[in-house]
Amino acid sequence: MRPALVDAAKRGFAAHGYAGATLERLAAEAGVNRATLHRRGVTKDDLLAQLAARATEDYRQQMWPSLTGAGSGAARLRLALEALCDSTEANLELLVALNGRTEGSSIARSPNR
Repeated sequence: MRPALVDAAKRGFAAHGYAGATLERLAAEAGVNRATLHRRGVTKDDLLAQLAARATEDYRQQMWPSLTGAGSGAARLRLALEALCDSTEANLELLVALNGRTEGSSIARSPNR
């Protein structure tokens, strides 16, 4: 699946939540029409699965240094918590979309981040 399409889906899920992110809206965000996605066999759940896979890989990469790095347990725990917070912040809309709770609204980000 094209990375640009997955990026567009991320924006669509962030703007509309899972329930409100229709395939038509996701296609429009990507600059194509719904029929194009349908012909390619792309579904909303396929796009969400691609985003989840991308977020999982990002999380693994961010956590690896804290799991394998040198230093005290406290220092590695601090790295792990920072990685967890950074990954969560970067994928907050996706996590909410996966949970199905956005009800068509975007997530308000903390002004401190």
